[in-house]
Amino acid sequence: MNQAADALRDQDKQGLVVGDTTTVDEWAKTWFATYKSNLRANTQAMYKNAYNVTHPAVSSHSEAPGRAPGAYPAGNEGSC
Repeated sequence: MNQAADALRDQDKQGLVVGDTTTVDEWAKTWFATYKSNLRANTQAMYKNAYNVTHPAVSSHSEAPGRAPGAYPAGNEGSC
């Protein structure tokens, strides 16, 4: 087998390393960049929109207290 393919499979089996202080928002961005960044723009938007619907407190564009800046924007704007 190909050495590169073996290395990729080993890395995938290890999964993401998440520290005990990692927020859901940070983990979601890491997961998206690691596993979904090669998808078409519309598919990426679907994942971001799903995240925003299920995590409205973090995904709001508001800079009000309690809101995390840098959450996924609505639609295709910005990057992860």
